[in-house]
Amino acid sequence: MGIFFNIADDAVIGTDPRDLVKDEYKEYFADGESVQKIYSEICALDMIYSVARMKNGYYDRRLVLKGGMSVRNHVPLLDHRFSFDADYDPNSVAGYSFGDVDEIRTDLTRYAGLRRCDVRVDLAKNDDRLLFLELTYRDVLRRVGYTIEERPKIELCKRCRIFQAPEENEMATIMNLRLLGLEPLTIKHVGLEEQLASKLFIIGDLRRGKRNHFDAYDALRITESNRGLDWKLVRNLFAQRAEKHTVKGHVLKTKEHIRECRRQLDTMKLNANKKSGLARLVFKRDFDYDAMIERVKALYDNV
Repeated sequence: MGIFFNIADDAVIGTDPRDLVKDEYKEYFADGESVQKIYSEICALDMIYSVARMKNGYYDRRLVLKGGMSVRNHVPLLDHRFSFDADYDPNSVAGYSFGDVDEIRTDLTRYAGLRRCDVRVDLAKNDDRLLFLELTYRDVLRRVGYTIEERPKIELCKRCRIFQAPEENEMATIMNLRLLGLEPLTIKHVGLEEQLASKLFIIGDLRRGKRNHFDAYDALRITESNRGLDWKLVRNLFAQRAEKHTVKGHVLKTKEHIRECRRQLDTMKLNANKKSGLARLVFKRDFDYDAMIERVKALYDNV
């Protein structure tokens, strides 16, 4: 049994993972601290390829990539960060809902068997809102003396919907796909304005509190890299999310939620763990955390 679904083990095992990075990015990932992160990047990439390829593209048609891996399609790659999860919403614009993809764990397990991959698909969370699957790359790699940052996860939001047609682009990665034996993969992902509206909105969602510093970073990079943003569309998409969001049974108005977002950013600024955690995962190390907070707070003037 092998380690990966779509990548030959000998392309990775016994190779310095820094040699598998595209030439134009190697200087940014030459330090020893990058080794575990690059292995994690390879695992996340393998996971995304699996979701897209299994069952002849069944899930590729029904799911839309969102979150950190989606943001990469809207910013220069070096302005982004490591992300070890794959977050999806059902492609509701095409008429799909969670009921169309609720067998994904079973199908991933079958795909692992077909590909002779030793990775298990563990159920980490399954409630009325979210389905979290953990793929055990970390455990399998440990058997051969390798380690990665964390167990890669797939997150499916059961109640979420997208409001705009998804965009399609080749999956952005720092890895040299040829050396991994992979062809470029075209994926459906959340569009530019919807991705920004989602990032700005979720900063104030208390259920997201532990990871909202990544959302702030993504929002900053999106706005820095896309000067022609349609802010009217961003406002409309933000408001549509607010209409469907409740806190203790109360539907927050847009202005109420914006106040909560800014409050969360003020709290974030004082959190040393979030500051160091983000600094460890961004591709470029020369960014100012406190300045990021203030600039993202100012973005809500446009919402």
